[in-house]
Amino acid sequence: FGTPLDPVNPDYSTAQPAVGAPYIDGVRVQEQIGLYAQDQIRFGDGWIATVNGRYDKVWSTFDNRIGTNLDREDDAFSWRLALMRQVGDFTPYVTAGTYFNPQALDASTLTSEPETGQQVEIGLKWQPNDATLVTLSAFDIRREDVAQSFVNGGTFDSRTLGEVQSRGFELEADMRLTDSLALRAAFTDLDVEITEFASDPTFVGKTPQSVVERFASLELTYVPITMPELELRLGARYQGDSWADNANTLPVQSAWLMDAGASWDFAQNWTANLNVTNLTDEAYTASCQTSFGTSSCWQGEGRVITLNLSTSF
Repeated sequence: FGTPLDPVNPDYSTAQPAVGAPYIDGVRVQEQIGLYAQDQIRFGDGWIATVNGRYDKVWSTFDNRIGTNLDREDDAFSWRLALMRQVGDFTPYVTAGTYFNPQALDASTLTSEPETGQQVEIGLKWQPNDATLVTLSAFDIRREDVAQSFVNGGTFDSRTLGEVQSRGFELEADMRLTDSLALRAAFTDLDVEITEFASDPTFVGKTPQSVVERFASLELTYVPITMPELELRLGARYQGDSWADNANTLPVQSAWLMDAGASWDFAQNWTANLNVTNLTDEAYTASCQTSFGTSSCWQGEGRVITLNLSTSF
């Protein structure tokens, strides 16, 4: 525990209270072994089928230095089926599958079952040439025993939601517009809602906290004909609204972010790569968990500039 700190004008000279008892002090260890098999079959006139299965065994322990030690074992079988057919420039497909995701073990999740779920997706791929690929997909995902962390009186705890359903569609496009200009774009629209929550039925039908339901991105790449060793990039990203609480009373605003970059093959086997994310240094809130003061919100990453030099030999 510490005294309040002004993030704009911090004063680090204030005397701090005596160290209190920790509310968590433990070591988590999780070991997992899995057996996986997959087969892809091509048959008939452009048909492609994929089938896979996986069996997992997980051992989780929590060495709690201030309380009772915990341990548990989990196992599950998961699978996936996919079928598609290429018809000219178009490839429609359908997939169905299940998954298994064991929880990180602590005192509040000792009795929590691993997260499991199932997904059904249909889609269409369009590839009229080697420089163009457009994919449209729609999906329905049902997740059970979803773990959720939240701020509880100044500490971070976890709880398990009964069931969450995610439905939506995605559109992705990667295409070359001219000999010098390429476009990459993506858009995701989700409808995520809590469909079962035994400990608080009022949350049913609401969107889980911190879940963003709408994303978009656009990037243009330019390679001058007279300088094929140079690539210039400019992009924009959109992060939609979210909620800070499961009751959906505390909105978190959306944000637009700009990115830029350049790559230059300046010598034989040498490349310089410059990337700038959040070009305008936009101040935004990435997500919030509950309404417990400012400690439950996380600010988005500001401007980040990276320069990489690489060589091959």
